Amino acid sequence: MKESTPEIHKKEAKKSFSFALITISTSRYEKYGNSALPEEAEDLSGKAMKDLLEAADHNVSFYRLVSDEKVQLQMQFLPPLTVPQIL
Repeated sequence: MKESTPEIHKKEAKKSFSFALITISTSRYEKYGNSALPEEAEDLSGKAMKDLLEAADHNVSFYRLVSDEKVQLQMQFLPPLTVPQIL
């Protein structure tokens, strides 16, 4: 029996992806600064997302904790877009 197009696409699809994870919290940013890991900033939601992605065999190649100030957000959202594994 011939495979259907969706079955072929699923079989050939990439199984693992790389993610950028950014937590926006001014109060946490003021307390912990520019942390490189959710664990360093006691970022429970960031850690939960990281754990879920890694449990699904994905990679978190970029993490940042940022303030909700406009300039801070712009400065933090642009760098992940230059990481080839994320795009």
